[in-house]
Amino acid sequence: MNNKNRDIQLTFMLLRTFCTRQDLSAILDLGYSYESIAYELERCIKDDDIVDVNGKLQITEKGIKKSSELVKFLKKQKKGWLDPEYESRIEQIEINFIYLPKEKDWK
Repeated sequence: MNNKNRDIQLTFMLLRTFCTRQDLSAILDLGYSYESIAYELERCIKDDDIVDVNGKLQITEKGIKKSSELVKFLKKQKKGWLDPEYESRIEQIEINFIYLPKEKDWK
């Protein structure tokens, strides 16, 4: 993947991290350094995609829109990174919940 696509991927992943309120582990697993993440974060702040509100960084509506545009762009590329479909995500169940499948599921 060339540098331009890597930068688009990093921008998207950083914005998605703020949308889903997750940590940077997924970005780090792809081989990005803390330095490159910091530069990208600084650029996103300058572009008003992310803002500082009372000492906490939050994504703006502009950042959410940009994230949606980037996912469409990356999905069009055959070698691009695909974002999981968050709309179809199943809610987490309680830790002591015992799952009992319906009879029709195991027959």
